[in-house]
Amino acid sequence: MLKVLYKRILIHKYCRTITPTKKKQLDEKVIAQNMFQEKDDYLDSVSEEFVTSRLTKHQEVMCNNVFIGSIKSKNEKIRYSSPIMKLDRTGYRTRQRILLVTDVRLYLLTMDFKLKERLPLKDIQEIEVSPLRDGLFVIHTKGEQMDSSCCKGDLILLSDHCIECITKIVITGQFRDSMVKLAIDGSITHSLNNGKQGYIEFIRGARFLLKRGKHGLLQVVSTAAEKTNERLIN
Repeated sequence: MLKVLYKRILIHKYCRTITPTKKKQLDEKVIAQNMFQEKDDYLDSVSEEFVTSRLTKHQEVMCNNVFIGSIKSKNEKIRYSSPIMKLDRTGYRTRQRILLVTDVRLYLLTMDFKLKERLPLKDIQEIEVSPLRDGLFVIHTKGEQMDSSCCKGDLILLSDHCIECITKIVITGQFRDSMVKLAIDGSITHSLNNGKQGYIEFIRGARFLLKRGKHGLLQVVSTAAEKTNERLIN
C-alpha cells in the first residue's frame, strides 16, 4: 500500500513540475508511437528528442534572408525545417532539398533556398512509409495543382529523421493518425505526371541501396547503418 501511495506522490510531483516544452515533446512521442510502433526503426527514435529545426546555422540565416523574406506569405509560421532527399517520380534521381513545413504549406527548396515545389497541407491525401529502416516515405496528393510551383504529383522523400518529420507534418496539418500508412506489404504505389503509376519495393539486404528493377520500378534495399545524405541511386 505504501509503495502504491509513494508512486502516486512521485507521479503527482512530476506532473506539477513538467514544463510546457517537455509536455509537448511527450505528446509528440505518443502520436509517433501510434503511427510507427510496427516500423523497424521505431525504437531507435524513442530516445531521440524531436526538434523543430535540423538546419545548420548557415541554413538558418539563408532561411531568414530568402524564404522568410521573399517566399512565404506574411502570416505563415514555420513549424518544421530539415534537409531532405527528394526522388524524381520518373527515373528516381535523388536531389538534395530543404523541407520547410509551415502552418499552411509544405515547401521543397534547393540548398540555396530557391523554391522548387510547394504543397498546401489541405491537399495531402495520405502518407505512406517504408516499414524498414531506410527513411523513405511518399506523400500522396489530391491531384495536380494549377500553379507551376506546386507539386505535380506524389512526393517521394528520404529523411534521416523520418519519424520526426512525418509526426511534425501530421501535427501541423491536424491530421488523424490514420492518414499515415505503414507499407507492411513491402511496397508503395505512387502517381506519375502522365496519370500512370510508379512502384517502389522494399527489400532487406546487406547494405543500403536504391536501384531500378524490372519495368522501371524502384527497389529500396534497407540496412540500419547508412545516412540518407550519402545515398545514391544506381
